[in-house]
Amino acid sequence: MAKKRRSIQQKIVIALLVVGFLPGFVGVFFTYLSGTKALKDSIGANFQTIAIETSEKIDLIIQEKIRNARTLAISPPIIAAVKGERNRQGDSVLLNYLQRFQREQGENIISIAVADEKGHTIGTAGRPLSTQGPDKRFPDNTIRNGRNGRNGSDGKEPAFVGGFHFDTALQEYPLWVSVPIKEDQNAGGIGNIMVLYNVKEVFEVINNIRIGKTGHANLVASDGTLLACPLFPPGTHTINDRLLRQIAMPQPGWGVAHDDAHGGKDSIIGFSPVKITLQMGKENFGGQKWYLFIRQLPKETYAPIYVLLWRVSILGFTIVGILSLLGYFLARRIVGPVRMLSEGAKLIGQGHLDHHLKITTGDEIEELAGIFNQMARDLEKRFQEIRLEKQRLLNSERLSALSQFSSTFAHDLRNPIIAVKKTIEMLKDSYPFSQDDTIKGIYCDLISTCGLLLGLVNDVLDVHQVSYRDLPLLYSSFSLKQALEEVIRLLHIEAEDKKVHVDMIEESEDDVQMEGDRRRIQRVFINLLSNALRYSPAMSTIRISFKTSSAPVSSETNHLLQFKIEDEGPGIPPEDLSKIFDLFYNSDKSGIKPGTGLGLYFCKVVVEAHDGRIWAGNRTNGGAAFFVEMPLVRREKDAYQDSYSR
Repeated sequence: MAKKRRSIQQKIVIALLVVGFLPGFVGVFFTYLSGTKALKDSIGANFQTIAIETSEKIDLIIQEKIRNARTLAISPPIIAAVKGERNRQGDSVLLNYLQRFQREQGENIISIAVADEKGHTIGTAGRPLSTQGPDKRFPDNTIRNGRNGRNGSDGKEPAFVGGFHFDTALQEYPLWVSVPIKEDQNAGGIGNIMVLYNVKEVFEVINNIRIGKTGHANLVASDGTLLACPLFPPGTHTINDRLLRQIAMPQPGWGVAHDDAHGGKDSIIGFSPVKITLQMGKENFGGQKWYLFIRQLPKETYAPIYVLLWRVSILGFTIVGILSLLGYFLARRIVGPVRMLSEGAKLIGQGHLDHHLKITTGDEIEELAGIFNQMARDLEKRFQEIRLEKQRLLNSERLSALSQFSSTFAHDLRNPIIAVKKTIEMLKDSYPFSQDDTIKGIYCDLISTCGLLLGLVNDVLDVHQVSYRDLPLLYSSFSLKQALEEVIRLLHIEAEDKKVHVDMIEESEDDVQMEGDRRRIQRVFINLLSNALRYSPAMSTIRISFKTSSAPVSSETNHLLQFKIEDEGPGIPPEDLSKIFDLFYNSDKSGIKPGTGLGLYFCKVVVEAHDGRIWAGNRTNGGAAFFVEMPLVRREKDAYQDSYSR
């Protein structure tokens, strides 16, 4: 089974598709890799920055609560109340002071309690302290923290921060802050003040972080509990250990979470610790550390890269489509000339050497087409030379055969014609009635006809002379008009049969005398008139005209005969004008039976032997015209002008 061949056009289109798809695929692949990496770096760094800023805000909120509690602890009314320097209205003064402080802080303070050195409550404001014991003593850790005198995270008075939780009943976020009451910084604590804050600002900070539609912040404790999240109620959800280990770092950072605890896989997250929870003692914040992390669903996170990939893909497919169209038209532009070359080569191979390729591509294909055309011209030239050589060989063979035939013809025909001519001459001179002018004219015509017939036989014998210089000429002086009248009289029967009128026009007033071979010149006129009669339609006219002219040649004046014969036939095809005087040439394009191809050739031989020239043309109104121009007197061959051509 033969292997299926692909055309050049298909190969070009396939190559362009491969060239388009391969870089496009590689471009999309590397765009995805580089774009994903750049996107991760950018979004990860951005999430880390947001996590840092959010954790710092939470840190500031806690520190602000501690500062407020310290401010309250150093106030004189509080110190006086703890030291027992109270009058009867002391309790009311303390109460009024605490209530005023609470009002100034707004809803941020749920309740305030003041305790002495032993932990007994000496004053409260706000809601009852639900965390108090039956003996109304402060928790031991708050008293112990105040007695130890350890400084807080900011180097100031020690503080204690309780655990953070969400009160579902009251919809509050309570957080205890306890600080010691001192008379001065170097003295020991004389009591404690404990403020229960509603730190809803923490949740507001978390809730206000929105990144797109799914991105948000989360506050998580070191045990994995989500303390604040816009999606889950506080304390009701935990994160997995893998994510907890990833974000529970002392320094901020970002990464890719296998499971972001919100249904996202391979999510980009940014995280940061709440520093105050790391800096204060482990008994603070319920023994937990807080961490802030930012997450977003991967679908939304990677949306820009997906959009970019789609755009790149669409652009790639568009480019591939354009390349395909360009490839198709380019292939047609390339393959078209190639097919023309192929078809042209086939035609040239079949012998149509006149077929020329017309390709204008301006490249090597056009150059190749030029080479093909030149090759065709060279081949045509070689074939013409071969044809000419073949024609020469054929003509030589014909001439050889004609020469052999002429010898036989001369021996077989010449003597009977001479005998007939002599018999007629004898009858003309012997019988009495020969004196009658009519009979005498008949005898003269018969004798003239026999002479012309004998000349025809001699002309056939002369045709084999290839060079007119070898043609034997017998010069004599004769009347041109008389010679033409004899020719017309000789062919008048044929003219009458075709109902063709032969009109002779003598443009010269005097009888034109000419030096030349009368018999052969008459034979030229016979051939031209016979040729005109052959192609003339019935009821037409053949016009014969002649005149003399003078043309200067060197220092002498040359007198010329200018002869013209015109018919009303179909004319001569333009392509035959240069060939009709060739030996054995004939054309049957007009539908008229052609001659042997010897008559016009003989005319040319005779005219050129007399140093003249003969040519043919077509009349404007239809029909052929033959022109002869010869010297009137015998002289060397000279150049002269053609008066009919002007």
